[in-house]
Amino acid sequence: MLKVREGRLEWMQVIRSNDLFRGLPYNFIQFTSLQEIMAGWLGIAVGSYNQISDSLHLYQTDEQIMQIEQTISVPHNTDSLALPKAESDMVMQAMARAIERMIEPDLTANDLSRLILQTQLPPAYRNLLSVLGAEAARRHGWHDRIPDLIGRCTNLTLKQAWERWYAQYPASIPHTH
Repeated sequence: MLKVREGRLEWMQVIRSNDLFRGLPYNFIQFTSLQEIMAGWLGIAVGSYNQISDSLHLYQTDEQIMQIEQTISVPHNTDSLALPKAESDMVMQAMARAIERMIEPDLTANDLSRLILQTQLPPAYRNLLSVLGAEAARRHGWHDRIPDLIGRCTNLTLKQAWERWYAQYPASIPHTH
């Protein structure tokens, strides 16, 4: 439920069922990113994000996840995805082209590096593309390229999230042509 109140886009998300570790964190990222984008289209500020989960749950099989460090320091996210609609459309098209290139079977490690360097995007979107580039390198098994690609991300929150992901899933996914 989106509402404009006092010049801000307020977002109330109602979700039927939500897993505490396998859904909730991703929902926060997905929906607040959409909120930022839409606020940019409307030319207004981002307001509060509120989420109601009718069935917030945790599975017994996720006991390993419950062993997570009690104190996790998360840097403040300084990026904003809010852009005017016309600019947002152009940026989304550039992102889509870059992502399409990342998944083409003839992509080389050098192509990937050039793609990240040459794609012109606002800083927040450039950071997202750097993370996607690091993930593409991981999936291709180009682990020597990962430090440079993720190093281009200036958003410490995204960088930390990806590094935690990589620590959990370092092996590349088999790549077939």
